[in-house]
Amino acid sequence: MTTPATVVEIPTAELAAVAWLKTIPAIGHGHAATRLPRDTESWADTGFVVVEADVAGPQNPHVPWHESVLQLACYGANPDRLTPNWARSGRLAQLVIEASLQDWALNELLPVRTGGPRVRITGAWPQTTPRRDTEDPSDYAVHRLDLALHWAQVDTPNLIGEPES
Repeated sequence: MTTPATVVEIPTAELAAVAWLKTIPAIGHGHAATRLPRDTESWADTGFVVVEADVAGPQNPHVPWHESVLQLACYGANPDRLTPNWARSGRLAQLVIEASLQDWALNELLPVRTGGPRVRITGAWPQTTPRRDTEDPSDYAVHRLDLALHWAQVDTPNLIGEPES
């Protein structure tokens, strides 16, 4: 009889970026993720930052550090109006840039999920200036920017198992 495989969570660049974004006080714990929540009311007053993709970055299989370039989308909404809230989405994008310039929460142990593995962010810096996405099909205002993140997984699981004797 075979033993079912244990699922081991391994942090990704997207999860590391979300963990770092949640430490920025003006963004807050519940206003950054890899998907936009369906309930606009839960984030309409503050905006929301979505880590959309890990778009680039060199990876070295011999060094446990990662350098990723991530695309972020900063959303602003006006639920009671027909006009997008460009001021809110632009402000969120600027907050991300300011946090990176101030070396916010660097070298802290950040959990990617409650009780899950932790990461250490050692650098974050903008790769592009925030740009309006006027082609977004939603009624939301969206500013996009690319952010480089230098990070490492702190809790390294043994994925291979023990050698047979």
